[in-house]
Amino acid sequence: MSRARRSQRLRSTSGVRSATVERGLVAAVGVMGLVAGGTALLVGRGLFGAFRAQRPIADPLALEWLRTHPTAAISAAIALGVLLLALGIGGLLVALRPQQHPDLTFVDDNHDRLVVTSAAIAEAVRSDAERIPGVHRVRAMLVGERRRPTLRLVVALREGTDVRGVWSDLEHRVLVRARDSLGLTTLASVVHLELDTARASRVR
Repeated sequence: MSRARRSQRLRSTSGVRSATVERGLVAAVGVMGLVAGGTALLVGRGLFGAFRAQRPIADPLALEWLRTHPTAAISAAIALGVLLLALGIGGLLVALRPQQHPDLTFVDDNHDRLVVTSAAIAEAVRSDAERIPGVHRVRAMLVGERRRPTLRLVVALREGTDVRGVWSDLEHRVLVRARDSLGLTTLASVVHLELDTARASRVR
């Protein structure tokens, strides 16, 4: 069994939404804004010469070039507008794409295939996490990119529960058991802890 597990290859049967594109776009916009602001600050403080610091923001030479080359200026503006529109639509489509829940496929040395559904994995993790003292209920789902599944947990705690103890059990027992049972060296996870306020109000 151990030899078979060492040779298992994990594959996801469905792709899922990734935050890589969104993070890249936000980072790019942030870097451009930082560079533009820093450049304007340095110019205003006279780093590139006192004369340049006193000149208007709209460079007269650039304005003159635009007046003498209206066709090129309009074409460049239209191209830039189309590019920004395409980027905006693409980012919107990526953000609105429904998140999928990948089933995991394992293949051993004999090419035997075992498919474990994301629902089965989530149910097993949920059941295991709800055995932790102080945990009232758990919502679990398996998401993630191809070949890199991510486990998401929303854990509702009873009032007065030792949060550190619950976190330790989740980290060292539930998540480790899920990772080992799937034969993974790493398993990305996102855990959200919340107080079961509805139950607490009923107790009062």
